[in-house]
Amino acid sequence: MQQSWRFFDQRLQLTLGSKFEHSSRADGNVQPSVRLSWRPDPANHFWGAVSRAVSTPSLNDSNGRLVLSGEPIGPMAALVKLLGDSDIDSETMIAYELGWRRRFGEVASLDTTVFLHDYDDLLGTMVPGAPVINPLPVPHLELPVTLVNSEQARLHGLEIAANWNLTPHWRLTSSYSFSRLTGLGPFAKLISLPPAEQIVNLGSHVDLGNRWEFDANLRYNDRQPVLDVDAWWSLDLRLGWRPTKKLGLSLIAKELLESEHFEYNDAVGTEVSSQGKALLFKADWHF
Repeated sequence: MQQSWRFFDQRLQLTLGSKFEHSSRADGNVQPSVRLSWRPDPANHFWGAVSRAVSTPSLNDSNGRLVLSGEPIGPMAALVKLLGDSDIDSETMIAYELGWRRRFGEVASLDTTVFLHDYDDLLGTMVPGAPVINPLPVPHLELPVTLVNSEQARLHGLEIAANWNLTPHWRLTSSYSFSRLTGLGPFAKLISLPPAEQIVNLGSHVDLGNRWEFDANLRYNDRQPVLDVDAWWSLDLRLGWRPTKKLGLSLIAKELLESEHFEYNDAVGTEVSSQGKALLFKADWHF
């Protein structure tokens, strides 16, 4: 549900809205938002917004059981049993955002956003009891750990994006984001998987004529110490040809800077790496 009002010759706009959700795993959630935008002239656009978002518990959060291997205690293996709880509530976030967009005619544009996200009732852990010895299948220690809404956190940062049309046939794109998460405990960080503090993207798109095009994309992802993932660079190139309006053919060279790197590593040991250097052929058909 959303409603907008315009003032001062359409230059100032106020938008109020809200989402209403109900789930069998959580009580009814209200997610209101307010947005104010101002266009003093055709080249500038300033805006600010405050909104509330909710993350409903998953079935795994409320009823799941996950067994994690831990460090051995003496000669005995140790296992951590992460248990869901049916009393878990929804996680909530209040987002505060300010933005500015500047257009430089038809040649270039610059977008800047600063944000502050306040999180409450995030999933944390509680140890309800002492470890127990389970003799089967081999003797080992089990430590039960229960999920609870015990964490609070704050994420702040900025995002910058710039586009530049060098010529009618050559367009450059770029973006930079910085974000920092504070307030979470070590195990809660593994559950929440915070983003990398710095991410950079640089792109080039060239229309070569006769339905040929060439793209280059350079990416940088900052180190994520919580997930034990190092910083990495990636460069992809694409040569495309569209013989008809419906058919597109592409030759893609991926990961030209590094042979392989990890991009993800979660609390249960799932590691996802890039596929390394590769040369791919792609065909797409548009209906």
